[in-house]
Amino acid sequence: MECSAFTHPGLVRPSNEDSFCLKELGESSAVLAVVADGMGGHEGGEIASRIAVSAIESVVTASWKTHLDPGACLSIVADGVAAANRLIQEESIKRYGTRCMGTTVTAAVIHGNRVHLGHAGDSRAYLISRYGISQVTEDHSIVGEMMRDGNLTEAEAMRHPGRNILTNALGTSDYPRLDLHTEALEQGDIVLLCTDGLTNLVSREEILGVARGCPSLDVLVRSLVDLANARGGYDNTTVVAVRFRDGG
Repeated sequence: MECSAFTHPGLVRPSNEDSFCLKELGESSAVLAVVADGMGGHEGGEIASRIAVSAIESVVTASWKTHLDPGACLSIVADGVAAANRLIQEESIKRYGTRCMGTTVTAAVIHGNRVHLGHAGDSRAYLISRYGISQVTEDHSIVGEMMRDGNLTEAEAMRHPGRNILTNALGTSDYPRLDLHTEALEQGDIVLLCTDGLTNLVSREEILGVARGCPSLDVLVRSLVDLANARGGYDNTTVVAVRFRDGG
């Protein structure tokens, strides 16, 4: 599989509260990809996203080494997210005496010809194929709900003043909502994970257009971040991409 990732603080924010992981799992031609966009003010968001990515990587890696069953991929992702949620809460209480840190997370295990996804918040997973582009995840946000109800178009949502108001995230409750998905992959399909620094400024069809014009994933992830920055770079932006190739 071909893999690449790129993150940038943008042109306005003083620090980068996004975190990511892109890692091969053992010798099984499997890949773990994670993006997280932290929140909490000061350094809290950066800490929360880093804890989330580290916890998921640790749990998935350990499970892969000991008792991997291809049918257990979603459970492994869910276990990692649960551990991340617990650790974020513990760290927030230790530092601030309250649960004030949180993060979005979108985690994917690509194994065989399947991608197994766990998702909370408004970071997204897209599937780019020869048929076009589809958004696999649903945004857990006010504007996400409005779009699903048919009250906002994608273009309107990108400009809506409440687009950053989340309805769900890790660290904010004992049992945050976790959406789980499994999608089939065909040769050449791209699994693309990204934070809202991209999707608030670059539409789904624009992502597809950039993807079709890029010779490699290294060029793709950097081109998308560059495009977000060219449109103002108001937020941190992270893009992780994995291209499925049968046989590795």
